[in-house]
Amino acid sequence: MKQIFTSLLFLLMLAATPLQAQMLPQKANPNNPQMIDRIVAVVNDGVILQSDLDQAMQTVMQQYAGHESELPPRNDVRRIHSSNLVVRSDPDHTGALALDAILTNTASFEQPWPKLRVQFSDLRGKPEAARVFSPTEYLGGEAAGTRLMPSNRPVHVSLLLVDPGPAAVNYQIDLLPTGS
Repeated sequence: MKQIFTSLLFLLMLAATPLQAQMLPQKANPNNPQMIDRIVAVVNDGVILQSDLDQAMQTVMQQYAGHESELPPRNDVRRIHSSNLVVRSDPDHTGALALDAILTNTASFEQPWPKLRVQFSDLRGKPEAARVFSPTEYLGGEAAGTRLMPSNRPVHVSLLLVDPGPAAVNYQIDLLPTGS
């Protein structure tokens, strides 16, 4: 009887070993970090995680399948990237600067064009001049008059700016949601 009990106990331990191995956390690989989740909003004493937001969005999209035109356009300005930003003196206009940049919507969906905030600062980072431009002010060519930014297609934008003066040696462009 004692031998049967010992054998049974041994079999139970053997069967539990794979379960224990599955429950142990994976060893982190510093060369390939993986995000588990992230906080996207804090509401009162609680938080909303990215996974919660994604699940809610998926539920809404499933409910409106076939009726997407009833929904407002999706908007994720974090997926719009600017590149090739160049600011130079405009040869045709005294006291003016020409700004050129490429905007790319890396989201899998079309979304509203962002507002562009252009800011100039001095050597110490103190702001010298800033302005926010709406899409109607910076869009030209085939993009002029369009409401939605195409997915995964680079778009060239140009602006003519008043030169903020010699102290303004640094510049940056920020992308803002159209509703802000």
